[in-house]
Amino acid sequence: MGSHEAGGMKREDITAIVFCGGAGRRLGGVTKPLIDWRGQPLVGHVIDRVAEQVGAILLSTGADPELYARFRRRADEDAAPRPGLRSSVAPSVPCRAVPDETPGEGPLGGFACCLEAVTTPWIFTCPGDSPHLATDLVARLTPDAERSGVAVSHDGRRRQNLFLLIRRDRADALAEFYRAGGRAIHRWLDDQDIASTRLPDLADAFFNVNTHEDLAALRAQDD
Repeated sequence: MGSHEAGGMKREDITAIVFCGGAGRRLGGVTKPLIDWRGQPLVGHVIDRVAEQVGAILLSTGADPELYARFRRRADEDAAPRPGLRSSVAPSVPCRAVPDETPGEGPLGGFACCLEAVTTPWIFTCPGDSPHLATDLVARLTPDAERSGVAVSHDGRRRQNLFLLIRRDRADALAEFYRAGGRAIHRWLDDQDIASTRLPDLADAFFNVNTHEDLAALRAQDD
């Protein structure tokens, strides 16, 4: 694996934590990352795109982790497509589900659970229902992350708090914020005075499915 263009950080230095634990209340309680689009679940598209940028993937699941068994991969497996997953994780990129042991407390609970399984010096986070994730997002975040230990995306209109590249020591501090009662990533970012990485040209890449209108807009792209 090679270095990212913007710095010395290598793919194998990064573990992705993909948030799949949302309750999907505005969609009637549906498990959003497993919604089918273009022949595979939304999280399948996310996995395909993030696998090009990291050395390992953890799926933070609020639901039964066995629902995500089709995405499980060891580092020594081949990349043959699986049922329900059109393309697949690269052979050297392991992927597995980690259950959120504190469901209902937002993504930070899942983040803290996944952090126990992370062995790399860097963590990239993103939602599991963002099928347009930019394949160069990690590279674009790398310069700011290497300077300050944290880089958070900004789409030109607002900060995208879940699209984050964070060094392990800062990730430990974020997990400690959660254990002390913090429940919102944006509050920790505000407290730390983290500057956003402005990426207005990638605005569409941060789209995720929260409402029936979002889902209709996504499916309209197939018309």
